[in-house]
Amino acid sequence: MVTISNYSLERLRDLATITPIAIFTYNRPAHTERLLSSLSQNELFLSSPLFFFCDGPEEVQGVSAVRDIVHKFWHPNKKIVARELNLGLAESIISGVNSLLNDYGRVIVLEDDLVVSEQFLTFMCSALDFYKDVEPVMQISGHSFENDPSRTQDYAVFLPFISSWGWGTWERSWKKMDIHAKGWERLLLQKKLRKDFDLSGAYPYTNILLAQQLGLNSSWAIRWNWSVFNERGLVLYPPVTLVRNDGHDGSGTHCRDRGELESSVLIAEVALKFPSKNELIVDPNYFARIQKAIQDSRGSSFQLPLIWALDRLRFVRLCIKIYILKIKRSIFEKL
Repeated sequence: MVTISNYSLERLRDLATITPIAIFTYNRPAHTERLLSSLSQNELFLSSPLFFFCDGPEEVQGVSAVRDIVHKFWHPNKKIVARELNLGLAESIISGVNSLLNDYGRVIVLEDDLVVSEQFLTFMCSALDFYKDVEPVMQISGHSFENDPSRTQDYAVFLPFISSWGWGTWERSWKKMDIHAKGWERLLLQKKLRKDFDLSGAYPYTNILLAQQLGLNSSWAIRWNWSVFNERGLVLYPPVTLVRNDGHDGSGTHCRDRGELESSVLIAEVALKFPSKNELIVDPNYFARIQKAIQDSRGSSFQLPLIWALDRLRFVRLCIKIYILKIKRSIFEKL
């Protein structure tokens, strides 16, 4: 194993200069301020190129306030991309990540409702460097699903699915991002595939992807997860979370109000270790524990309204009908 302490501060600062941070904002000024405040506590923050992608239009309530914060925020290497129109989160992230990966080859991605640990950038920059040429590793996550601060385990772990709460990737991985989620139809026909994709029933990824294909959501994350799943890719997670999501307070477009903030633990100091490049495995016991933790935390708020209205058979029939219509439309357009 390799420990983050193997990286000198000088080396980490060099890595930070080639690792851009992409922050995606819209209309939540208080959340944006909290994120920037937490990032500012990171030792590498001023060394990293900082890019703000501010979705619009500006006349939407809160958008102008966010842009004022972003413009006034001091950083020696800051660039602001202010959209005149509202692209939506999915298109904003996909286009923003594409542009930075074309220029830098790696990127760290944050949305405005996150709060990060003081060690977040150290973990992300060192992990992005250590696994930069390891093809099976497709993402680095700053978030972890276990919140026990008393854990003695200090090494990062691999899991076979993504997290959208503070993450990083490389151009080599993102080029496998399939924005059309080709082959999604197999989920309708293959029970084992659905089970594997849904983490043995722990999370309804299949429902979310099918809903996205039906135009009921525009999630970029479900398509990225499908892409990693199809490549049998791995995601590195810290042993304790370095990211907290404060967006479940009713203020967000894509987050439901749970009535309380995430209770994730933010660890400032821990001697994190990385599995060696020859230890690219998912620990089945740890994976099972994470699956249970995810399932226990879901509750009814994660159920899709579509599933409330349609039973499984009707839902599958609807998907098949829509797919047939898509095929017919494609054939007609080619005539």
